[in-house]
Amino acid sequence: MIVLASLSWLSAFPQPFYGCTGTPERCTGTRRVLAQSVALYWHRAGLGPPGTGVAKRPWVIILWGDILIDLHIHTTFSPDSTSTLKEILEIARERRLTVVGISDHHDPESKMPDIAYIHSVDDYVKAIQSMREAYDFELLVGLELGIQSTVDEIPQGDFDYMIYSVHEVPESYRIERLPDPWNSYLRECLAALRPMPYPGFFGHLDFLRRYVEGHEPLHPSALLDQVLEKIASLDLGIEVNTSGWRHPFYEQNPQAWIIERFVELGGRYITVGSDAHSKDVVGEGVDEALRLLSKLGVPEVFYCKQGDYEPLPITSLISAVEM
Repeated sequence: MIVLASLSWLSAFPQPFYGCTGTPERCTGTRRVLAQSVALYWHRAGLGPPGTGVAKRPWVIILWGDILIDLHIHTTFSPDSTSTLKEILEIARERRLTVVGISDHHDPESKMPDIAYIHSVDDYVKAIQSMREAYDFELLVGLELGIQSTVDEIPQGDFDYMIYSVHEVPESYRIERLPDPWNSYLRECLAALRPMPYPGFFGHLDFLRRYVEGHEPLHPSALLDQVLEKIASLDLGIEVNTSGWRHPFYEQNPQAWIIERFVELGGRYITVGSDAHSKDVVGEGVDEALRLLSKLGVPEVFYCKQGDYEPLPITSLISAVEM
């Protein structure tokens, strides 16, 4: 939604807002940062729109609506992705994403047969950074780091954030084949989590549903609570991973009650990611995830930039606009 408002009227509302300043006639090319589907509303605020005889005054166009943020996207820097960085960014622009995070796989000392390892972190970071000027959205440098309790390696680079994911346990990379896969997974999550040099989010918690028999969901437990509490205590967040809607169990990762439990246990930072491994699914399910979070009472989602968490409001800055 777009609102045209006077600067003096705007001052009552919090940041961040995105738009352009100047007289209304100059605000024709405004960046559509916070809107997917937009409609133009004039908020008169006692001033009246252009053409009403009211003297021109500085105005701001504010954009809001569905915030399209996707912080979990893979390119051909990952061995299991089929789309190049440019292809990903072109489709992100076409779909009007607000914030785009590239987070390719990096799994040090993995036992998985197709190991994902970025040999030149500098080249990876520079490749993403070099594309920023060409696109009209926030482009972030991320990494999906496969963390393990037995591996200490964390790559150094100019990263905005990382997604910290547990993909395997010391006994096996096929966790679903273990006698008690959920217990093994959660214990490894607890052991692998430690202070990290970059802000970020724990990746696709309860993703094991993709592989366990019958897609058995994760159930409440003291061990899960310990994992959630540790994520929060380390000043990390969790992601709502929409790829679950592309699997037979058709539910985001993690389940809604786990998101609620994370917040109850002190967690604050939540983001959204499609886990796209091809351009076709970039941003897929993000709008549904944001609606879910809104229903759960979560007021904002976060991204990370230069070491800091940046909030984006899920709901409109203003609940209603008088015509």
